Amino acid sequence: MSRLAKRSPLAPVFRAADARMHQVAGWEVALRLGEAESESAALKEGSVLIDWSHIGKISVRGAGAVAQVSKIEDAASSVPPLKSVLYDGGAILRLTADEYLILCEPGRAPDRIAKMGEQGTATIDLSGGLGALYLGGARQEEVIERSSAMNLQPAVLPPGAVVQTTVHLIPCTIFRLADGYLFLQGRDYTQSLFDALTDVGEGVGLVAAGLDCVPVHWGGVHG
Repeated sequence: MSRLAKRSPLAPVFRAADARMHQVAGWEVALRLGEAESESAALKEGSVLIDWSHIGKISVRGAGAVAQVSKIEDAASSVPPLKSVLYDGGAILRLTADEYLILCEPGRAPDRIAKMGEQGTATIDLSGGLGALYLGGARQEEVIERSSAMNLQPAVLPPGAVVQTTVHLIPCTIFRLADGYLFLQGRDYTQSLFDALTDVGEGVGLVAAGLDCVPVHWGGVHG
């Protein structure tokens, strides 16, 4: 018997859009929500919002967190809070002195957790518990301006920076990529954030798109 595919919190949106679907590491993902040409045009001239909820997400916190994440990437120990470091296969976000959020390839979270081992910390696989939305495109900053009271422009939040704030009253961790913003929020809030960003972005050419438009990548380098 085949295992049931894991579904994004945006599954109702995909069904309504008659999206072109595909399975990645046991997850149903949307490759396209509309015409490929219109999604590509929005990326170049407007902005796009894409579901990346299938990526791996691991929370590591506690006195042994530094030692644990160093097994994934040595440089993680020297990264200051609210900054990040890339490693082969993902990114490590340092939220506080003893709390990290590890992002990895879809389906690889159990492998990463096994590699870290036990260090007396709280390590939780949040792959299914957090949604992830990528915002990119030529007019992405205009969407950001309409979505948060906090200044999240590149001069304040350069590539690699991390911030924890509210966007449309929804608590989020935002990871600044070289070419966009990655929003990480509770699964149950993902569709509400998607709807809010889509609503405010309508006037600046925001289009909901699929992974064919912008595949998952880290820091602007595709993986």
